[in-house]
Amino acid sequence: MNMFNKISVLIVLLASFTANAGIVIIGSPDLTGPISAKEVKKVYLGKKVNFNGGKLTAIEINESEAIKSDFHKQVTNKSIVQLNSFWAKQLFTGKAKPLKTTASQAEMKAKVATGSAMIGYVDESLVDDQVVVLLKL
Repeated sequence: MNMFNKISVLIVLLASFTANAGIVIIGSPDLTGPISAKEVKKVYLGKKVNFNGGKLTAIEINESEAIKSDFHKQVTNKSIVQLNSFWAKQLFTGKAKPLKTTASQAEMKAKVATGSAMIGYVDESLVDDQVVVLLKL
């Protein structure tokens, strides 16, 4: 392996380790208490909509964001292809309504911060005092 290839491999490996600090489930400021990974899975699969006695709204991110794939692998145990198939079936049969979507993590955080009883997921580095961390993955 020549020196250029070794350096290229090293750069790719380092980039993959620093790509994201960790995924956190964020909630609107009106939410209290932690949420379990099992509850998050149910919400993101359209099976659970109540949390702390109220209706909980989950926000989904655009497929072009890599965090979506990472999140669903960890939480719903589904690839993007499996997730799209699942939601196509849910919508076709009328068992669930589609989740609200955003184009970016920053937009997701802004929607959650200004909404009521909303959850989303972002890279931990984006968390500030506008949202509440409900779960760290």
